[in-house]
Amino acid sequence: MLTILSARASTLAAIDGYCERAKYALSEHNYVAGESFKYLGKELRLKLLQGKNSVAADGVYLYLAVPDVENAGNKARQIALWYDQQCRTLFPQLIEELYPVFRKYGVPSPGLILRDMSSRWGSCQPNRNMITLNKKLIEAPRNCIEYVVMHEFLHFLHRNHSKKFYDLLSTLMPDWRERKNVLETATTQWQMLVKKKTVIGHRMFKN
Repeated sequence: MLTILSARASTLAAIDGYCERAKYALSEHNYVAGESFKYLGKELRLKLLQGKNSVAADGVYLYLAVPDVENAGNKARQIALWYDQQCRTLFPQLIEELYPVFRKYGVPSPGLILRDMSSRWGSCQPNRNMITLNKKLIEAPRNCIEYVVMHEFLHFLHRNHSKKFYDLLSTLMPDWRERKNVLETATTQWQMLVKKKTVIGHRMFKN
């Protein structure tokens, strides 16, 4: 069986750090040097460069090169494209890594849809053989994204959140509650921002 579990201590440490950083993520980006951007549970500091449109990251800094460093619209567009590319690279990889766990249950290899979602981290449509993931997940630690993917895969076997659903989830991912707690904490912070923008949102992952 595919091993996807993290050591409990490292999971809890990641939760503490990520939740603390989430407190400071309530304002819209201005795309100025030194600004923080979340990626896989880390805070990347923006470095602005003048040149051909490009974005790169090294785990500490997010390097943004643009022809005009004063053009906020283009800066926002380039970073959004970079985030989208990270989603298109990582999320299918996680689907592929976790799928062998469910192949033995007769679950067909699913398709993947990436969306900007305001009310949930993901969804599963067994009749269409499709998993949908929220692109905002790219900001969360990888082990939390694994949890969401695992959660949605389980809906191919159990359509609702029954005891059988949670029993199997606990068997496959014993630390799922810690992973979920990170996402719930981040959700609370993001909802505050959503309300500030006068958009009505609700709790992600109500289960």
